[in-house]
Amino acid sequence: MNSISQTLTMVFYYLAAYPQYAAVLRDEIESTVKEHGWTKTGLDAMSKLDSFVREVMRVSGIFTGGLSRIAMKDYVFSNGTFIPAGTRVVAPTGAIYADDSVYPNAKEFFPWRFYDLRNQAGENVQVVSTSTNFLSFGHGRYACPGRFFASMEMKTILAHVVVNYDVKMEKEGVIPPSTRIGHSCVPNTKAKVLLRKRFPEASESNGLH
Repeated sequence: MNSISQTLTMVFYYLAAYPQYAAVLRDEIESTVKEHGWTKTGLDAMSKLDSFVREVMRVSGIFTGGLSRIAMKDYVFSNGTFIPAGTRVVAPTGAIYADDSVYPNAKEFFPWRFYDLRNQAGENVQVVSTSTNFLSFGHGRYACPGRFFASMEMKTILAHVVVNYDVKMEKEGVIPPSTRIGHSCVPNTKAKVLLRKRFPEASESNGLH
């Protein structure tokens, strides 16, 4: 799916721009696979990997608006804002994600943000979790039903790369700018990510080669 490939592109840009986080992710992946094997249970237990992906979706998501709907009838909000029938209404996802009152130091990329929240709040803070403060997969009864598959796919690919390759940006430490089209943000198509194969025994020993 296009949304998965675009999100993964941004995830790899951040992994390559912040290579210092790779070792932490690698340790978690290898220890988890050793305990649980290459299973869904194992992927679910990779909470730092999960947090990394979710934080990238927050700071550099592929949409700045979500929950797009068309008003079926006139509507007046409690503050007096009038929405006439036929108007398209979109939740300001990008603005929510950049709001310090919602996410402290919102403009900062902190890969373990949701890992910490998950430890405080329990299992409800994962890539697939939706809320009024995290709308990348929608929310409520119409939340994306494919988000569980998308999460497994992204984490599987990311785990394989983290364990088997060293990654960095061609322009070290630089996140390439995305292109804004409406409320969509298309990842840069010209940036280069450099990959170097790690020692073969590192991946062979944990079944991730």
